[in-house]
Amino acid sequence: MEIDTIVYIYFGVFVVIVCFFVLFF
Repeated sequence: MEIDTIVYIYFGVFVVIVCFFVLFF
């Protein structure tokens, strides 16, 4: 199973959301 790819995708999306929160708040 390719769990690593899914984990990296979710982690990347989480990092992007955190960056947006830091920039706007």
